[in-house]
Amino acid sequence: MAIKPNAGPVGGLGVVQQALSLRARHPRTFSTPLGGAAIPATGSPVPIYDLTPAQLMQPDPLALARLARWCYPVADGLRMALVDLHASPGGGPVEFGGLSRGLLADRFVQAASMAEKLLATHAADLEPRLLDVPGLRFVALWLHGQDEDHFVSLLGGRPPGSQALALVDDVVAGLRAQVAAQAPTSGLAHGPSSPPTN
Repeated sequence: MAIKPNAGPVGGLGVVQQALSLRARHPRTFSTPLGGAAIPATGSPVPIYDLTPAQLMQPDPLALARLARWCYPVADGLRMALVDLHASPGGGPVEFGGLSRGLLADRFVQAASMAEKLLATHAADLEPRLLDVPGLRFVALWLHGQDEDHFVSLLGGRPPGSQALALVDDVVAGLRAQVAAQAPTSGLAHGPSSPPTN
């Protein structure tokens, strides 16, 4: 399998390195399993796509996912972290959005390693992404190909993150079921409303 590393946003690496120089406790060389070359303190950037519960009820919802921001996996001593970058107001250069450590960062790296092993003999090129559905508190590693998609949910279970990591080919059906369970009488549970008839 060829997991294609992302180039990331223009100027993104410089923003990350500046943020790390000010905030990371023990920056060192780190490379994610997602095709990242060994860059000081960072791995390959990963685009984060947002999807709303309303969009989930539309046909082909993944096509509606919006590139919202980027994250760079980094090593801070023995701990993993994710550096978040987002576009500045007015469409200017990307800006530092935060550095998060803990469960999500650790699970992301674990999921990437697992996917690399399970799809090692896969022929298709896949782009690593993160899929974020804030309305459902859902985040997954999303390996996107031309004709296929694979996912690893990072926050599954109760409490979040307690569910074993698993590579699956579909998450839409389960997410739609969550939307329906949360709002059984709303239009979201039944998809887009039909126009009135005369």
